[in-house]
Amino acid sequence: MCQARELGTTYELVRRVIRRVEEYDNGIQILHNNPASLEGLELSGVLHPLAAKSLYARGYQTLHDLATLTLVDFLVMPNIRRKDAEMLVRLAAQARSAVEGVDSDGEWSGILRRTTTPKPRLR
Repeated sequence: MCQARELGTTYELVRRVIRRVEEYDNGIQILHNNPASLEGLELSGVLHPLAAKSLYARGYQTLHDLATLTLVDFLVMPNIRRKDAEMLVRLAAQARSAVEGVDSDGEWSGILRRTTTPKPRLR
Protein backbone atom coordinates (compact mmCIF):
# COMPACT_ATOMS: atom_id res chain seq x y z
CA MET A 1 0.00 0.00 0.00
CA CYS A 2 1.44 3.34 -1.07
CA GLN A 3 0.32 5.16 2.08
CA ALA A 4 2.27 2.80 4.32
CA ARG A 5 5.43 3.27 2.30
CA GLU A 6 5.00 7.06 2.19
CA LEU A 7 4.43 7.22 5.94
CA GLY A 8 7.24 4.82 6.72
CA THR A 9 4.96 2.40 8.55
CA THR A 10 3.34 -0.97 8.02
CA TYR A 11 0.40 -1.89 5.86
CA GLU A 12 -1.41 -3.31 8.91
CA LEU A 13 -1.12 -0.05 10.86
CA VAL A 14 -2.51 1.93 7.93
CA ARG A 15 -5.41 -0.54 7.63
CA ARG A 16 -6.19 -0.16 11.36
CA VAL A 17 -6.12 3.63 11.12
CA ILE A 18 -8.40 3.62 8.08
CA ARG A 19 -10.79 1.19 9.80
CA ARG A 20 -10.85 3.34 12.93
CA VAL A 21 -11.58 6.51 10.94
CA GLU A 22 -14.42 4.71 9.16
CA GLU A 23 -15.82 3.58 12.54
CA TYR A 24 -15.57 7.15 13.83
CA ASP A 25 -17.42 8.49 10.78
CA ASN A 26 -20.08 5.81 11.20
CA GLY A 27 -20.45 6.73 14.88
CA ILE A 28 -20.87 10.41 14.05
CA GLN A 29 -23.54 9.53 11.46
CA ILE A 30 -25.37 7.37 14.02
CA LEU A 31 -25.25 10.23 16.54
CA HIS A 32 -26.55 12.64 13.91
CA ASN A 33 -29.56 10.36 13.39
CA ASN A 34 -29.96 9.41 17.06
CA PRO A 35 -27.97 11.56 19.51
CA ALA A 36 -28.79 9.19 22.37
CA SER A 37 -27.27 6.08 20.74
CA LEU A 38 -24.73 4.20 22.84
CA GLU A 39 -23.38 2.62 19.65
CA GLY A 40 -22.72 6.07 18.21
CA LEU A 41 -20.92 7.08 21.40
CA GLU A 42 -18.81 3.93 21.26
CA LEU A 43 -17.87 4.18 17.58
CA SER A 44 -17.02 7.87 17.86
CA GLY A 45 -14.63 7.13 20.72
CA VAL A 46 -16.62 8.83 23.49
CA LEU A 47 -17.53 5.59 25.29
CA HIS A 48 -14.96 2.83 25.85
CA PRO A 49 -15.80 -0.38 23.93
CA LEU A 50 -15.77 -2.62 27.03
CA ALA A 51 -18.16 -0.29 28.83
CA ALA A 52 -20.45 -0.29 25.80
CA LYS A 53 -20.41 -4.10 25.64
CA SER A 54 -21.27 -4.29 29.32
CA LEU A 55 -24.25 -1.99 28.76
CA TYR A 56 -25.42 -3.88 25.64
CA ALA A 57 -25.29 -7.16 27.59
CA ARG A 58 -27.77 -5.65 30.06
CA GLY A 59 -30.10 -4.52 27.28
CA TYR A 60 -29.22 -0.82 27.23
CA GLN A 61 -29.09 0.74 23.75
CA THR A 62 -29.61 4.47 24.30
CA LEU A 63 -28.98 7.14 26.89
CA HIS A 64 -32.72 7.15 27.57
CA ASP A 65 -32.45 3.54 28.77
CA LEU A 66 -29.94 4.72 31.39
CA ALA A 67 -32.19 7.42 32.83
CA THR A 68 -32.93 5.62 36.09
CA LEU A 69 -29.35 4.52 36.80
CA THR A 70 -27.11 6.24 39.32
CA LEU A 71 -23.35 6.58 39.44
CA VAL A 72 -23.20 3.65 41.89
CA ASP A 73 -25.28 1.50 39.50
CA PHE A 74 -22.71 2.06 36.77
CA LEU A 75 -19.71 1.52 39.04
CA VAL A 76 -20.89 -1.92 40.17
CA MET A 77 -21.15 -3.08 36.55
CA PRO A 78 -18.08 -4.84 35.19
CA ASN A 79 -15.87 -2.99 32.70
CA ILE A 80 -17.30 0.47 33.44
CA ARG A 81 -14.64 2.88 34.62
CA ARG A 82 -15.46 5.80 36.87
CA LYS A 83 -14.82 8.27 34.04
CA ASP A 84 -17.31 6.44 31.80
CA ALA A 85 -19.83 6.18 34.63
CA GLU A 86 -19.68 9.91 35.38
CA MET A 87 -20.00 10.76 31.70
CA LEU A 88 -22.97 8.42 31.25
CA VAL A 89 -24.80 9.93 34.23
CA ARG A 90 -24.22 13.41 32.78
CA LEU A 91 -25.23 12.47 29.23
CA ALA A 92 -28.32 10.57 30.39
CA ALA A 93 -29.43 13.67 32.32
CA GLN A 94 -28.82 15.81 29.22
CA ALA A 95 -30.84 13.34 27.13
CA ARG A 96 -33.74 13.60 29.59
CA SER A 97 -33.73 17.38 29.44
CA ALA A 98 -33.31 17.34 25.64
CA VAL A 99 -36.49 15.28 25.27
CA GLU A 100 -38.30 18.01 27.15
CA GLY A 101 -36.71 20.75 24.99
CA VAL A 102 -36.69 19.85 21.30
CA ASP A 103 -35.51 22.68 19.04
CA SER A 104 -37.85 24.24 16.49
CA ASP A 105 -36.19 22.29 13.67
CA GLY A 106 -36.76 18.99 15.51
CA GLU A 107 -33.13 18.54 16.57
CA TRP A 108 -32.27 17.60 20.11
CA SER A 109 -30.45 20.36 21.89
CA GLY A 110 -27.12 19.81 23.51
CA ILE A 111 -26.74 16.09 24.13
CA LEU A 112 -23.13 15.95 23.02
CA ARG A 113 -21.94 19.52 23.25
CA ARG A 114 -18.26 19.13 23.87
CA THR A 115 -15.44 21.57 23.70
CA THR A 116 -13.27 19.14 21.77
CA THR A 117 -13.92 16.39 19.30
CA PRO A 118 -12.79 13.01 20.63
CA LYS A 119 -9.78 11.56 18.87
CA PRO A 120 -10.24 8.12 17.33
CA ARG A 121 -8.54 5.45 19.43
CA LEU A 122 -6.57 2.68 17.77
CA ARG A 123 -7.49 -0.78 18.91
